[in-house]
Amino acid sequence: MKWLISTIVLMVVIMFGSYVWSSEQTKMRLNQEIVFLEEHTELLNEHFPGFLWELFSTPILTAIG
Repeated sequence: MKWLISTIVLMVVIMFGSYVWSSEQTKMRLNQEIVFLEEHTELLNEHFPGFLWELFSTPILTAIG
């Protein structure tokens, strides 16, 4: 009985996830976040010396993401 409930829950989660992923709002929001990251990456590149950017880029982008 547990496996049946688990299977049904998994199917509902997959169906909901595919709906959310395919929705236009989600696509627009992801595009906005990509533009935001690109703009801020350019700002960081302008203001940080190269070695500092290499040192801190991964933690900064991980925190933003």
